[in-house]
Amino acid sequence: MAHVMRDLASIIMVNPPVGSKPWARSRDSIANATTHLLELLLARNSPPLGATTTVPPDDLLTRLVERLRVAPKPGWFDEDWIRRYLTGLLATGTATIVRAGAHAVDQLLAHPAALKEAQALAAELEQEEARERNDMESRAVELRCALRRYIYEALRFRPMLPLLIRDSPRETVIAFGTKRSRVVPAGARVIAPPLAAMFDPEAFTMPWHFQSSRPLERYLHFGHGARHCFGKYIAETALMEIIRSLLLLPGLARAAGSKGRVAYDGPVASALVVTFQKHHSKSAHVEDRRCPPCQ
Repeated sequence: MAHVMRDLASIIMVNPPVGSKPWARSRDSIANATTHLLELLLARNSPPLGATTTVPPDDLLTRLVERLRVAPKPGWFDEDWIRRYLTGLLATGTATIVRAGAHAVDQLLAHPAALKEAQALAAELEQEEARERNDMESRAVELRCALRRYIYEALRFRPMLPLLIRDSPRETVIAFGTKRSRVVPAGARVIAPPLAAMFDPEAFTMPWHFQSSRPLERYLHFGHGARHCFGKYIAETALMEIIRSLLLLPGLARAAGSKGRVAYDGPVASALVVTFQKHHSKSAHVEDRRCPPCQ
């Protein structure tokens, strides 16, 4: 499934040449994922034979199938919509989070002072949540927001997608009404780089400095306007939990050599190896451990 999700994300980020091996593999992955989801849909939607006390799994697919049996429901909501919705999540919401997570960790490791500050925030957040307080205005809310700023700033140096390619079907004016407005002719291909935009000194003062105090609304990690990512809040939650769990590991560091750099399978991040220290007892003995590559 990890390879299938990589293939689906790859053809969205950078579509391989038609007829190439990656292109053929991506088509096979699409067919396999579709078949798998159809089989799961059939299994979830089929009534069990005889009496059973088995509790159905509490997952997204099961909840969506159960909603099919509840009236009234929208006319568009059917099994085919569920299939398309879940394949969309597979294609856009998995490998993209892995890539963003790998890039954020990579850049935190590249900025030791910021890494140390983020680790302190993660440790404080862990202690605060352990108190099991239900107050939504608690210190934990502030700490999560502060830690999110470090993730956003780290991704500014290495965005999930540094370049976006867009085709203009008709003549279009970009930045209409501003001094930087430009006319794009019909049929033109436009390369829009979020990386360059987030290093524009007019929007990001001292752009080469890691500053966690920048306004969150300035970042373009989830797009802007009508093209704003609908999965932003899912992605933010996933990135927060992935990265904070790593920040809690003592002695977090890059693995030596090429293993300590982000590796790719096409445009999809396939590995980033880091090391940490595991204390077995109160003695001075420390064992060096390795995190498995990101999948």
